[in-house]
Amino acid sequence: TADPFEVDDPATVARLVCRALDSCSAARQKALEQAIVQNRRKGKRFVFLERQVSPADAERVRALQLPGLTIYPESKRYYPNRQIGTNFLGYVGLDNEGLAGLEAKYDSRVRGRDGRVMLTTDGMQNAMAVREELPPTWGDSLELTIDKYLQYIAERELAAGVDEHNAEGGMAIVMDPRNGEILALANYPTFNPNAFERADGADRANRAVQHVYEPGSTFKLVTAAAALEEGVFQ
Repeated sequence: TADPFEVDDPATVARLVCRALDSCSAARQKALEQAIVQNRRKGKRFVFLERQVSPADAERVRALQLPGLTIYPESKRYYPNRQIGTNFLGYVGLDNEGLAGLEAKYDSRVRGRDGRVMLTTDGMQNAMAVREELPPTWGDSLELTIDKYLQYIAERELAAGVDEHNAEGGMAIVMDPRNGEILALANYPTFNPNAFERADGADRANRAVQHVYEPGSTFKLVTAAAALEEGVFQ
């Protein structure tokens, strides 16, 4: 981040920072310079230059020791199981807000509440005293009925079946018939939620609950059940 009023030469700072960052283009360098200049004109003392950089990038920027630049640690949701269950779990955005799946559905419950600090400042916006401080609070936990072992098997076998028959995709649901609990819900193709922006929209969809299709032969179960109940055949 940068305090635009403490950056003497925005063009030089943008060039040095861009050089320290991995895969920084000329267009990105110009955008960094403009962010500093424009926010200074607006009277702002804080601007993000780059979010969620790698540790290596952060160290290279820190080594520059440029006035007005600060590196802040940020939290980031990480999915250690990667593709397993990702189509129903969903994923989060840059500020850890739920964008899809259960992450979006229960975002307000699991997010918790941010902390807050109110300051008394002077005419130059320098902090003088803390008026109020509210610590952050944890969000709720969410426990699913999904069995991770069954989920892994369902996804593995579904992927094999789709590949074998050269299908566009598929879905599989494993349910406990005694209580209706969903033990596994597999989709294929799938994606890595740690890099969801690289996946196609169709791959991120939860086919089992989002796609509409003709019931076809699956509805024969209803006809057969009705015939058995009415005693049409044994």
